[in-house]
Amino acid sequence: MSALSDAAAAAILQSIWQDAAIGFALWATLRAARRASAAVRYAIACAGLAAMVLLPLATFADALSSTSHSSVHTALPVDQRTDVALVMADGSRIWTNRSIPPAGMLASLYGWIVPLWLAGAVLASIRLVWATRHVRAVRRIGVTAPAGIAMVVERLAAGRVTRRISVIVTALTESPATVGWLKPVILLPPALLTGLSPSQIEAILAHEVAHIRRHDYLVNLLQMAAETLLFYHPAVWWVSRQIRAERELCCDDFAVRMSGNAEDYAQALAAVARHAVTVAAIGAAGPSLPQRVRRLLTAPADAPRIGAGGLAATLAVFAIVVGTTAWVQANVQADSQTRSTARRGDLATLSLTVFDPFGQRAAGIPLVFEQGAFQDGTLFGHGFTDSTGRYTLSLPAGTYLFSALIDFFPSTEITLKPRERIERDVRMQLEPMTGAFTVCIDCATGIAPVPETVAEDLQRDRESYAAALTRTAEPEDGWERYRVDVPASLRQLGRSVAGNVTVAGRVGVDGRLTNLRAVSSAHPALSEAALGALAAQRWVPARVRSTPVEVDALIELQYVWEGDQ
Repeated sequence: MSALSDAAAAAILQSIWQDAAIGFALWATLRAARRASAAVRYAIACAGLAAMVLLPLATFADALSSTSHSSVHTALPVDQRTDVALVMADGSRIWTNRSIPPAGMLASLYGWIVPLWLAGAVLASIRLVWATRHVRAVRRIGVTAPAGIAMVVERLAAGRVTRRISVIVTALTESPATVGWLKPVILLPPALLTGLSPSQIEAILAHEVAHIRRHDYLVNLLQMAAETLLFYHPAVWWVSRQIRAERELCCDDFAVRMSGNAEDYAQALAAVARHAVTVAAIGAAGPSLPQRVRRLLTAPADAPRIGAGGLAATLAVFAIVVGTTAWVQANVQADSQTRSTARRGDLATLSLTVFDPFGQRAAGIPLVFEQGAFQDGTLFGHGFTDSTGRYTLSLPAGTYLFSALIDFFPSTEITLKPRERIERDVRMQLEPMTGAFTVCIDCATGIAPVPETVAEDLQRDRESYAAALTRTAEPEDGWERYRVDVPASLRQLGRSVAGNVTVAGRVGVDGRLTNLRAVSSAHPALSEAALGALAAQRWVPARVRSTPVEVDALIELQYVWEGDQ
């Protein structure tokens, strides 16, 4: 075996315990810093991943320099006992085992380490290739966002980002995202432009600008490279997940600082979650949207920031732990297995029975559950109710939050004790239909529709969703073609007339908006225009399965002039 292969094999073997030790140290550090800011936890996690990559590289360089003319061989004791050892030519012992008689077998296995690693790395790199192709497809298929959106992004980036930021509307993404480093692009799903208020859209855009400002796309590529090189080590994947989770929280904090209203931003995230569920399933690149919403509404306003001293201390902890011996790692793993075995006998059994708003048992409801508050959440899972509306599962003791990927299902929190058996009924509740839109007074149409190809995709998704699950009311042509007519009399009043109108009413089973009234209005003329436009529209009524039901409606219309968007 060549000196290069010798050094690579030694680095791979050593990395197993080295990265496990770093992972344990990082887990302990993050647990101690669980009340620190997301920025502190993000810096600690990044330092841990960097150590996981750099330490095996240092081992490789050291082994290469000291064994340039060495080879790996087996050494049998003179008395021919069954002791077997892998020994470098310079005398350093890598691994021993007293239970393998044939020395040639051990050398043969050692020789397969590098080829197997190369094969795994090649397979893992396919993800990088796919990600690159996907980004190119999104850039090619998407359409440029309205000028008003681009102006908001430009204002948010002023003084913070020097690179030019493009904004694209595309059906290839289910929630807002950012791609590209030198030429960043913000991706928006079409329904986002009509499903959120202007302030909520601005908060979501602030989150994406934060990703660009922090060079998160580049850091994510480096993460994927580390995952490719160390694909065989679960600790590396765990650390990478922590980085992605804390990254989203850092950007959430930036968006809240920009908007100054955590509750408004939390409502925006909830609206994005509803849209993502309607189109498909919510992606889980980081913490779930319910977790992020809970954190925004419960986190303290000011969190500590990391300093150079704190970062240096963290790196020192990693260096000390890396120097521990492999038997410490073995003891930790044995202890973890013992606790896991003990917990299995303490599982609680929970049976949920879900009823629809009519009081009938609801079959096929997709339930999602997570454990505890955001900072301590450790378990996440999902399942479907059976033909009798029941969902039964066994879980460790703790507090769980249950929700469903459909409308009308109330978030349900349940606390379980060891070996406890609980039966709980959950009744789905009719909720008001809400919407917030910007209406251009002097444009050709009140609200511009999305591109035809995107509208067709949304319509197919909506029809599939409506056939399978419960859903709330929406305009007859779908949100993607939603328009608000603007009377000529309103245009004649001039630019002094603009602002918000909040209209309340009820969507009947026939699709008519009834009992319309202006709850608030910036101008009487705006109230009259809004009530007239909404009264003339037809809606698809809300349905529980296939049965139409009446629901309350609360719609906010922001009337603006084209030059003011």
